Amino acid sequence: MAVELFYLITEIVIAVLAVFGNGLVIWVIYQNKRLQTITNYFILSLAVADFLVGSLAIPFAILTSYGLPANFEACLFMLSFLLGLCASSTFSLIGVSVDRYIAIVHPLRYHSYMTTKSAVAMIAASWFIAMIIGTLPMMGWNLGRPEEPQCFFMDVIAMEYMFFNFIVAIIVPLVVMLILYSIIFNTARKQIRSIAALEVHMPNKNDRGRGTKKELKAAKSLAVIIIFFMVCWFPIYIIDTLFLFCPESCQVPLQLLYFSIFISHGNSALNPILYGFGRDFRAAYKRFFLGLCPCCKTLSCCQDDPRKPSEGQTNSSHEMSVMRVR
Repeated sequence: MAVELFYLITEIVIAVLAVFGNGLVIWVIYQNKRLQTITNYFILSLAVADFLVGSLAIPFAILTSYGLPANFEACLFMLSFLLGLCASSTFSLIGVSVDRYIAIVHPLRYHSYMTTKSAVAMIAASWFIAMIIGTLPMMGWNLGRPEEPQCFFMDVIAMEYMFFNFIVAIIVPLVVMLILYSIIFNTARKQIRSIAALEVHMPNKNDRGRGTKKELKAAKSLAVIIIFFMVCWFPIYIIDTLFLFCPESCQVPLQLLYFSIFISHGNSALNPILYGFGRDFRAAYKRFFLGLCPCCKTLSCCQDDPRKPSEGQTNSSHEMSVMRVR
């Protein structure tokens, strides 16, 4: 009973943090033109998925932990929705990776390749494919109606499907992103070396060098987000794979199962913290909280640093606002 109560309280805390944090990300991007870049559209897509995890998927997971709802069709819908959100998060990260790949490997063609229309099309396609993958249990790939009218994940979702989901929604995207980022970092290093050599003879021609370093820093930040996502989601999928290939001999402690669920859901709550290390996001967060507490404007910690560039002194519109996580 104590373990179940701890699970319930932890899930509620994670859900509240995910809703607040990702709701804040969605709000500041909507309110700030400076944050409405192509890269941040993919971040916005990820934040929407994480917001839905906190507002709907985690409550659904709590209900199913108690065997609810009793209606089989409603149970399948809830579980399929949760699985679809996981896939949509992964595919949003692929979109970010493609955006960074073009920005660094093909910088002169970035604005022709990565337009608002192309970004929206990529995001829409990623959500469509993710929801198709997530709704496969509703289309028949499930264990069938349980003997008792109850909704437990292991009694409804086929582990063969979970292994397929692991490969399609986690492993394949991870391989794609690793290939893209290996090309990104190799290209960026070569560009920085070439530009450094040119700056010896033309010291005032270093704008592209600074731009390349900033793009590389943004790519490193996003790589951290991707690694963090995979670390959070791998344990639960590995446990599902164990259940598939050795259902009898492989025993997983309940505490370990709950922990893997916690960190998979906790990914949605912690992502906004990773975004918040960027200067533009920090400034947007500060303005939001100052709006809630106008009297805080007099505090020295809330004063804008006059040495920082104003909003008018921005870089190119496709510069990533997420800075390196410290």
